[in-house]
Amino acid sequence: MPKIERAEKRTTEATIQDKIRAALGKMPDVTMYRNQVGRYYCVDPGKAKARGLDGFWVTTGLGPGTSDLVGLVTVPIDALYRAGVQKVGIFSAVEVKKADAHGEHGEHETEQREWLEFVRGRGGAAPEFCTSAEDAIEAVTRIRGGRLRA
Repeated sequence: MPKIERAEKRTTEATIQDKIRAALGKMPDVTMYRNQVGRYYCVDPGKAKARGLDGFWVTTGLGPGTSDLVGLVTVPIDALYRAGVQKVGIFSAVEVKKADAHGEHGEHETEQREWLEFVRGRGGAAPEFCTSAEDAIEAVTRIRGGRLRA
C-alpha cells in the first residue's frame, strides 16, 4: 500500500496570534487583549419582534484598521524614580500577519498602518506587523528598552 502524504498544515493568522498571545502572556508586566473588530447582525426573536424589528447590527472592537492585540507593556522609568514613579505602562498595539501576507490586503492594510502611526503619534508603542511569537517578544524587548517604534 503506497504511503499517503498529508497536506502541509497551513499556518493561519489566528494560529500565529494564539502563539503570540501565549508567549507574551508569560512575560512579566505585559498585558495584551484580543481586539476583535467586526460587525454582526443579531436576531433576538422575542425582543426584535416586540419592537417590530427583524434584528440589529452589533459593532465590536476599537474600529476598522485597529490592531489585533492591544494592551500595556510596563517600562521602568529611571528619571522619575525620585518622584516615586518606578514604572509606567505604555499603550502598545500588535498587528498580526502571516509571513506571506504583507501587501496583499490593500486598503485594509493601509488602515492598519494608519492606526499604528496614530498609536506612535500619541506616545504609544506599535511595532510593524508581527509574524511570529518571536517577533512579538523582540518587539516587547525593544519597547522596554525605550524604542517605542519597535
